[in-house]
Amino acid sequence: MTFQAIIKGTFMALTGVGGLTLGSLGLLQGWHAMQANRLWRSMKTQPSTKHFEPAMVEDLPAPAQRYLLHAIQPNARLASSVEVTMHGAYTHSADIKAPKYPFRGKRIIRAGKGFVFKVVVPGSGLQRLHETGLAYYANQKGYERAKYLNLIPIYFRLSDPVDITRTFLERYITDLVLLPSALLPQPGVEWQAIDDQHAKVKITQDGQAMSLTLTIGPAGELQEVCFDYWSAKGGAKTYQAIPCGMQIHQEQRFGDYTIPSSFNFIWWYNLPDREPGTIFEFELDSARFR
Repeated sequence: MTFQAIIKGTFMALTGVGGLTLGSLGLLQGWHAMQANRLWRSMKTQPSTKHFEPAMVEDLPAPAQRYLLHAIQPNARLASSVEVTMHGAYTHSADIKAPKYPFRGKRIIRAGKGFVFKVVVPGSGLQRLHETGLAYYANQKGYERAKYLNLIPIYFRLSDPVDITRTFLERYITDLVLLPSALLPQPGVEWQAIDDQHAKVKITQDGQAMSLTLTIGPAGELQEVCFDYWSAKGGAKTYQAIPCGMQIHQEQRFGDYTIPSSFNFIWWYNLPDREPGTIFEFELDSARFR
C-alpha cells in the first residue's frame, strides 16, 4: 500500500468517525430539545378560577400585607404559573470586575412544582462561541447543562445530583418573588415580621425549607431579598450555603401583578469581610400569569 493510499484511508476513517460523532450529537440534541419542551409543557397551567381578596392577607404581619396588596390587584386571578422573557448579563466569577456575557432567556415557574429556564448566550467574535443552556427543577430533581453552537456539550451537572437538586430547588424558591400569588397564606408558606420594613417568609417544598428576608418599601414595593443559597459557584470551592441577595432596581406591572423587572443576583451579600460579586443582571421583557 502506498503512502498516499494510507493517508487517504486514514482521512476517510477520520471523516467517518467525525460524521458519526456529529450525527450522535445531533440525535442527542434532538432528544434534549424534546425533553426541554416536555418539561416546559408540564409547567403550564390552566387559568385559575379563584380570585384574590384583600381579606386573604389580613392575618399576616404588616409589611407582608403591604407587599402582597401592592403586588396583586384586587380580584386578580390567583395565578399558579408565570412565563417570563428576559435579557441581561452573567458571569460565573465572584469577582465584581470579571467580564459579564449578555444572555437572553425565558423561564416558566409553577407554584408547588418547579421551574424551567432556557437561555441563549450569543457569541462575541472569536472569543466566545454561541452557547445555549437549560436549567430546571421538576419532579424533585434539579438539572443543568450548557452547549456550544447548540450542539457540543460544555458541561452536564450530573456528578453531584443531591447538591444540584438542592441548588435548583432553592433557585425555584427565590423565583417565587416573580409569582406573588405563590406567597399568599397556604400550606408550606409561613410569614414572620422582623420590623415595619422587613419580613421573612419560610417556604417548604418537597421536604426542603428555605427562608427569604424581604425589604419592603412604604408603598409595598419589594426592594431587596436576602437568603442563603446552596452552591459551589461564585468562588466557592465546595457546596455550601452562600449569603446571597437580590437587589431590585425597578418593578413593573404585568396584568394584575407587579413584580421586579430589573434586579441583580449577588454572591457573598452583606458580608463585612468579603467583597460581593454580581453574578446575574436581569431585565424582564414580558410576564404572562396563568
